[in-house]
Amino acid sequence: MTKNDIVKVSVPISPAAKNLARLWLSWQGSSALPHMYEAALVTMLRVFSTHEVVIVSSELRQVKPWYPRVWNMSNADLTRKLTRVHPERTWDQFLTQLQTAPQAHTADFRRIALLYAYGGTYSDMDAFWLRSPPAQFVVTTADPAFISNGVIAVQMPEHPLFYRALFDMPAVYNPRAWTSIGGHLIASAMQTLSQGEQKSFTKIHYLDMYAINWQDATACFTSDHCPITASQVLRGSSYQLHMFGKLTNIANGAVPAVDSMYNAVLQQLEARVH
Repeated sequence: MTKNDIVKVSVPISPAAKNLARLWLSWQGSSALPHMYEAALVTMLRVFSTHEVVIVSSELRQVKPWYPRVWNMSNADLTRKLTRVHPERTWDQFLTQLQTAPQAHTADFRRIALLYAYGGTYSDMDAFWLRSPPAQFVVTTADPAFISNGVIAVQMPEHPLFYRALFDMPAVYNPRAWTSIGGHLIASAMQTLSQGEQKSFTKIHYLDMYAINWQDATACFTSDHCPITASQVLRGSSYQLHMFGKLTNIANGAVPAVDSMYNAVLQQLEARVH
């Protein structure tokens, strides 16, 4: 591996793309993307073809020529963009806690911090994207106190929603609680906005975004017992098909069963590429 196998830049946006919207992704796993994550990445590059796609990762080393930009950035690098919210010493204390916390907490921090600092769309990497979403949206759930943060978008940087979420983050963070800086934090921050600011976000219902409930992911991945068919997914109005990687184990190389809904979707998406 040469020094060019991973790109480290001080500013992640190339001059040619400075006026483009951005799709932010975060990878904290192995040095190489597992197969299902690569398959998902292909769909993102197609759906977000007018965006600059950036993978934020200090772990990803095996970067293939077709991958988008990889920004080798630490959490400390990112907090330097957040000193208008809190001084560095406050973020240093927060990052000390984050070091021994579940990796999901880093993703929760990054999605809010990146959207505050740069704007754009943040998406989990374990999703097959099917069509383009609005420029500014949140994903609502049956619980009004919880906004799903698997994907979220804002048109401009330094939006009050993400400022408030970042402002509250160090005080509410609990390394032992799975969602202390996730969907509840964003929902709480949303309630502090004016009615006009809240209405500026398109509200997308959970199933209209992800196509299935997380409770069905394992069955739809490992068997043919799925409440929705591949045809319904591909012909429906959902923006993406989420794979819920913690449940389907795709980070460890798992692939869908031959007769599963996920495999049928994957085969049809790959056929579109070729």
